[in-house]
This record gives sequence, C-alpha cells and structure tokens, in this order.
Amino acid sequence: MNISINPSYFCNFSCDFCYLTPEQLKDKKLASLVDIENRLHEVSKFLGTKLNQVDLYGGEIALLDEHYLESLLNIIEKYSELPCNIITNLSKLNNIFSDKR
Repeated sequence: MNISINPSYFCNFSCDFCYLTPEQLKDKKLASLVDIENRLHEVSKFLGTKLNQVDLYGGEIALLDEHYLESLLNIIEKYSELPCNIITNLSKLNNIFSDKR
C-alpha cells in the first residue's frame, strides 16, 4: 500500500494550477507528528506489514523546519519498506534532501 502525507499547506508559490486555495498556501500550521505516527501505525497494523511507499508533499516540503522534517522522516522510516518520496518545487534546497531515506 502507498500512502501520501501532506504535513503542511504552506507554499512560497501561487501557481495557477495549484489544487490549494490562496488561503491554504499561506497557512503555516503543521500536522502533528504524534497524529501522523499514530495513523501510520494503525495502517501498518491493519495491513500486518510495513507500507510499500510513502510520498511526502504539501505545500512546499523544503520550507518545513529541518527538525520537524527530520522527525517526520524518522517516523516514516519505521513504517515504510522503501525510502520516502519527497515532492517539491525545488525553490529551496533543504539539507535533509541529501539524506538517503
């Protein structure tokens, strides 16, 4: 099973084709890491195995605080067989992008 996680809507672009509203793109709220881990645990327990793949998207993932992003990748690694896919507009290079996960 593949899972997509959207931890934040915040983005530094306002693309015409974006599925998010201008209000959402300005929103800097973050999904709770505890909630994300609980959901991944529930799905993994239901499946009886690790997830096949986790995609991480937003808003713009590169704009997330590095500590938050590091913690999120640690959580994802516990529940996914494969490295996480990070979907980004590459307007900013985050140091965590060079992580092998």
